[in-house]
Amino acid sequence: MRIRRFTLIELLIVISIIAILASLLLPSLSKARDAARSSVCRSNLRQLASAMDNYASDYNGWGTCGSSVGNFLYGPATESIYDQTLCAYINFPVKVSTSVGPPAPVSMCPSGRRDGTGDRAVSGGNPNFSYSFNTFLCSGDGTSLNSHYDRASKVTNVKKPSRRLYCSDATCHATSMFSNNYFSGRHGNSSDNIVFVDSHVESWKPLQKEAVLTGSYSGGADGFWHDASW
Repeated sequence: MRIRRFTLIELLIVISIIAILASLLLPSLSKARDAARSSVCRSNLRQLASAMDNYASDYNGWGTCGSSVGNFLYGPATESIYDQTLCAYINFPVKVSTSVGPPAPVSMCPSGRRDGTGDRAVSGGNPNFSYSFNTFLCSGDGTSLNSHYDRASKVTNVKKPSRRLYCSDATCHATSMFSNNYFSGRHGNSSDNIVFVDSHVESWKPLQKEAVLTGSYSGGADGFWHDASW
């Protein structure tokens, strides 16, 4: 009995079809993967916003001062600085040392960390998280070393909660967000997720981020960073 085999041309046609299908499907898979990561990121931001709200509720409306513990806001934190961080509000336990281990899982975006390396940042070996809070809401009671404390406000006194940035994908310290230069652009089309003081989350593209400049401008970009009339 004669056995029929594929010819070289037929094999090439099959391979070409597979290649075409792969080229059509891979972009869709990539978009789906990024959408899933972005969804986790948005959930993280809401949890962090809730944690800061709870902290402010316990401390007369002020967000935590991060001038001395900004690198450890999400842990690891020793007992001496634990109360100045959000660890108690994100179920992250006291650690015996700040020199080892990653920060709390909720502080790490699945699309990347602030300097793109492992659980410790290359510079200084500090915890390598993904998000930073608006520095104008993290200056304690005005006695911190934060250079923006003169424009700081209590979380509970924000006049435009749906406009005011609370926490975002970022490349800076955990309480140092005051400039569009600190957005990370780690999601699709260089977008970033931002949670506002009223806890709603938006995904901002480059042009939107460029428009808000920095918090050093009078008016704080119409309340995005701060409100000059505090």
